[in-house]
Amino acid sequence: AIVGKNAFAHEAGIHQHGVIMDASTYEIMTPQSIGKTQSDLVLGKHSGRHAYRKRLEELGFKLDDEALGEAF
Repeated sequence: AIVGKNAFAHEAGIHQHGVIMDASTYEIMTPQSIGKTQSDLVLGKHSGRHAYRKRLEELGFKLDDEALGEAF
């Protein structure tokens, strides 16, 4: 069953990168099909640079690769 607040939540860096590039890589159905608005990229100790960059961009920050590496 697909239930709970963590359905469509991704923390592992490789999963986050896959979902950012093509959600169908790790999701066989859309979040909307069960009433969620979108997938969640959870930032945690297993997250990678791609999710970190995406979150920064959502907050209005644009970092080049060097600055991102320093901030990460």
